[in-house]
Amino acid sequence: MKVAILLSAILICAGCVPPRPTQKPFIRTMVDSITGTGSAGKSRFVVLPGLKDVESTDLQFQEFSSYVEMAMTDQGYQKVEKPEEADFLLFLTYGIGEPQERLVSYTVPTWGQTGVSGSYTTGSVSAYGNQANYFGMTTYTPTYGITGAQTVNRSVVLYKRFVALEAVDRMTLQEKKKIVPIWKTSGMSMGSSGDLRYVFPFMISAIKPNLATNTGRSLDTVREPDDPYVERLRSKTR
Repeated sequence: MKVAILLSAILICAGCVPPRPTQKPFIRTMVDSITGTGSAGKSRFVVLPGLKDVESTDLQFQEFSSYVEMAMTDQGYQKVEKPEEADFLLFLTYGIGEPQERLVSYTVPTWGQTGVSGSYTTGSVSAYGNQANYFGMTTYTPTYGITGAQTVNRSVVLYKRFVALEAVDRMTLQEKKKIVPIWKTSGMSMGSSGDLRYVFPFMISAIKPNLATNTGRSLDTVREPDDPYVERLRSKTR
């Protein structure tokens, strides 16, 4: 009976051991933004491709630019249909790098018996003539928990994802044929997802509060998988 109780306790405890910890599924984006003196009073914009050989009819560009347009209008800017109606032209570039393999280490707990929480004794008495014999057995209830930790090493594949928005003064470009940037906001993300369509709205959500501002440095931002603004952006393309 003692053996049976111990085996049952071990089986129950084995089912309680937590799975190996994994990285929390969030999207981290480094945001950098810089602005010049010529951005004041300019609110009307049109989004144009900033990538070579990408036309405005490209389906991926149309999807990504719709996210940008929504973020811009939410920040108080006005979208126009034709470049000649805009105060500035907003050139959109984006991309994803080749997969990079890296070695990561993390610590996981080890489980085992940590002690005894209690015990109970059962027994019986047998009599034979003028003699009596007592037979008893004590059963101990073990406790289980973290007994230590071990370091686990594994390799992961990471991708570098990026997006950049560069605003160019439309009037100067039209009249003087000269490109004069008035502000630039960009985001760079490194993570395990090689799906740029999945990651892109998270990066837009991260850079949105910093559009046309001067951050002074790169800002480390985090977006959860259920970020409400990401859901709002995605609903625009459904």
